[in-house]
Amino acid sequence: MVTKVPAVYPTLDEHKRRSSKPTYRELEKGLLIDEYALDEDLANQADLFHRVGRELEDLISLRDAAQSKLDDVAAQKGIYLRSLARKRDEKWTEGEINARVRLADEYKEAAQELADLKAKCGRYSRLEKSFEHRSRALGKLVDLYTAGYFGDVTHRRQVGSMKDHNVARIRQRLHEDRQKTKEA
Repeated sequence: MVTKVPAVYPTLDEHKRRSSKPTYRELEKGLLIDEYALDEDLANQADLFHRVGRELEDLISLRDAAQSKLDDVAAQKGIYLRSLARKRDEKWTEGEINARVRLADEYKEAAQELADLKAKCGRYSRLEKSFEHRSRALGKLVDLYTAGYFGDVTHRRQVGSMKDHNVARIRQRLHEDRQKTKEA
């Protein structure tokens, strides 16, 4: 008699259905730095970093549950096969039992789910490190901006100059375009 593993472990599909969190691609788009909207990028950095960290934490939890599920499947299959061998009065080596466990469909499904979650954890871990790098890059860009690196120093000192007016207008248009892109 084949025993089934109880369905107490959340699957990756269940996790996706339950969450209305941003997708990996949406979060990845947040890595881009708009040099004309450093203030907005700085304001959004902490939230984006937090979202990536929270998603990584959830995925690590799912990965650990998938590992536990795989271990349970292996144990249950091993017990079943040893029992079957005793009933048949056969002697199987541990290597043969382990091989039969690994060939079982339930084991293959659990192993595939674990592999998928490990890969996803790896992607989100890299994304989290990228956001850490983004944070440092934003800081350096702001330092360069405040030092006048991106503009003519003489024009920067003139309050209300035409250049400042044009920059403000361009920044506003870029902000509006970004909002339209987010809505689409």
